[in-house]
Amino acid sequence: MRPVVSLLLVTLLVHGWGCSRTRYRTAADRDAYRIIQEKSACLGEQVSPNFAVRPDSRSRFYDPSNPDCPALPVPRPVLNGYALPILASDAQPPQVISSEPPPIQSNPIQSNPIQSNP
Repeated sequence: MRPVVSLLLVTLLVHGWGCSRTRYRTAADRDAYRIIQEKSACLGEQVSPNFAVRPDSRSRFYDPSNPDCPALPVPRPVLNGYALPILASDAQPPQVISSEPPPIQSNPIQSNPIQSNP
């Protein structure tokens, strides 16, 4: 019985003092507000009392879900969900590589049959 109780106690302690999403979010918000207050003091301007780190509901960045438990996107297959562009390698026919070496071309000056000899 004693090992079960000690295991339960350790589990509660670990989960009770662990960092949660809410704790991280509130700490980040607090840090952001402190930085904004510090920078506004250097500029000599006061921050609006209605200022909030979370975006306004009219903003495109607004997320109506709970910030501590955000809604996940709807899972759907999107692989090949759009037309793939034609690649350069697809537009040209493949080149045939010959195992024979290319022919040696002679110098055009030497092979010219119409040469005038003085």
